[in-house]
Amino acid sequence: MADPYFGMVWRELTTLRHADGFQMLEKAYRAYKPWEQEMEELLGFSIEDAVYYTRELTDWITPRLEGQDTEVARWSPSLLDFSQKAIDLTDEAVWVPDETLVDWCDDSPRFQNFLERLTVEPGTASGFRTPVDVNPLERAPFIRTGDEYLLPLPRTVLYALANTFYYDLIGSEYQGEFQLRFGDWLEEWTEDCLLKVFSEDDIIRNYTYEYDGEEVEGDILILHDDDEPVVIECKGKKLRAETRKGNFGGIDPIKEDTERGIGDAYHQADRLVTGVQSGQITEIDTSDGTTICLEPSTLEDAHRWLVLGESYGSIATRDFAKILDITPVPYVCDIYDLQVLVEVLESPERLLHYVQQRTRQTTVQLRRPGTQYANSKTFSSDEIDYLAVYKRNGWEFPPGARRITGAGDNLREDAIDSIMDSGEFQFTF
Repeated sequence: MADPYFGMVWRELTTLRHADGFQMLEKAYRAYKPWEQEMEELLGFSIEDAVYYTRELTDWITPRLEGQDTEVARWSPSLLDFSQKAIDLTDEAVWVPDETLVDWCDDSPRFQNFLERLTVEPGTASGFRTPVDVNPLERAPFIRTGDEYLLPLPRTVLYALANTFYYDLIGSEYQGEFQLRFGDWLEEWTEDCLLKVFSEDDIIRNYTYEYDGEEVEGDILILHDDDEPVVIECKGKKLRAETRKGNFGGIDPIKEDTERGIGDAYHQADRLVTGVQSGQITEIDTSDGTTICLEPSTLEDAHRWLVLGESYGSIATRDFAKILDITPVPYVCDIYDLQVLVEVLESPERLLHYVQQRTRQTTVQLRRPGTQYANSKTFSSDEIDYLAVYKRNGWEFPPGARRITGAGDNLREDAIDSIMDSGEFQFTF
């Protein structure tokens, strides 16, 4: 088996993952809005407050940092010649007193609660010694020394907002209910994305069926005209720090996280497909009480499609198939890529064609016989790079080996701008 694990480290150190900052705000809003009352009790502010404060702060931080970088460069030709003037200018740009943040944002107890929750002081976070260790800024992006704060990069704040409150809720008295319901945001957002290309009649969400004497839940089933059906399972499983370290964290954590994320979702989707094909499952019950009968031929050519709540990078774009050794190979993407996919591909036929060809791309890289594109080894850790190549080549993947890292950067930006202009994000400022 090829060793894909070192690429995890390279990705973590160079890309800061692939989702757009606005998508991180959307995740934060969707994930924590149902827990607004609990956040109020635990933290003294709501997710509405957190989104508002984040936008206000990043609107001030961005021009402050961008306005000083060229001035600092004038006084510092290189890192080996970093003058005192450059140091002073840097200090002026990146350090601000508490009262400045209040002026930028809000003089209220709620803002102070928000700022306190997202602040870490030097020396209080242990175990952060190398670039592949857990970065405490992912939980608390503001660093405070005395009465001054070191301003974080705006993108760091957006990523922290999407993930940090998970730890407050999972460690609270609401843990049990939170574990049961937290994944709802991912299923709902996945359905909202799919409704851009499919009709409501095509999408069956939160259905149940009987399997081995037990009632089993499924996430999403798409039955669109005469096209091949799609069985979608959503998983919000996070990658542990050991997994993101690649080889430095050991092989076992990577295999375990991939199995518990992609593997579990695959087995859930495959259970329905194989169960229907064998005649063991003959019907499903929808959330509105309707019963749908399924013949063995109904899911004969079904696609297994897995949507993740977190970016898995190259694990999702190709390496999972090597790690898990599963057949048939499913299509895997995260929710942030799915939102871009439906924005660009626009129609059910084009979306399903893309999914079919991407699945073949992954299968080919396993060198399994009987597949098309036998010479194709196009690869990237970013799904939107694949989408860009597919679009530029006339909605097909070209043959031949190529590394396509960065091919989709502009396409992602254009798609996010279009989504913002159309008002599809649920969060408001």
